[in-house]
Amino acid sequence: MTLTLIVAISFFIVTLMIIRFWLNRLEEKSKISSELVEWLKTSNTANDERLSTQMNTFNTRLDKAAYVIAQDLLKQYFPKDSYKLQYTFKNGEKVDAVIVTSNGMIPIDSKFPLENFKKYLKADDPKEKIDYKKLFVSDVKKHISDIAKKYILPDEKTVDYALMYIPSENVYYEIISTDEIFDYAGSHMVLPVSPMSFYAYIKAILMSFEGQKIEEKAKQVITLLSAIKKDYQTNLLSDKQEKVLE
Repeated sequence: MTLTLIVAISFFIVTLMIIRFWLNRLEEKSKISSELVEWLKTSNTANDERLSTQMNTFNTRLDKAAYVIAQDLLKQYFPKDSYKLQYTFKNGEKVDAVIVTSNGMIPIDSKFPLENFKKYLKADDPKEKIDYKKLFVSDVKKHISDIAKKYILPDEKTVDYALMYIPSENVYYEIISTDEIFDYAGSHMVLPVSPMSFYAYIKAILMSFEGQKIEEKAKQVITLLSAIKKDYQTNLLSDKQEKVLE
């Protein structure tokens, strides 16, 4: 499967997720084909083994890796004045990054709790897997609450939602396929994003930036035309006055 196709699939999925996140009025979730969900969740054997190895080896370093990936994406696609890293709010809380838009700053958190998910992956006993899954769900819900409380601060010029960056596609699709987590995130205005869906989200923001630039250029053109019109009217009036005097 080509990178273009993967990006296209990711963009399609994140679009569906954003629609559901904002409207939250659909009685049933949009149904994605079981084959696609299975592929997205399991990827392939090599990727799964690599993910498991990384989780077992790097432990807390994975959080730092997640931040680096998110940081690299911002640096790659945004001008320096359009984002801020390690932004500190007046309450002393520090968020990993914010994207600066005309509607306010978009907070991005990348400190995702993975410890119990790692145990969930390693567990062989079915009961242990269930227990670790419950702990993982509890961890994520607490993290969502913390993000909403610490970083969604309209009084400090943030938008009324935040992005929760998840470093792995597998973990991300585990999140969005778990109703309890996804519904909880939606109720707290916290949008989960993975590397792929974050890329799609960035593209959407960039499109809005381009729209703002076009609007600004249009305003400049209108201002210029107004100035030209005013000069023309002034010159025309001056010519008429000169003719009257003659």
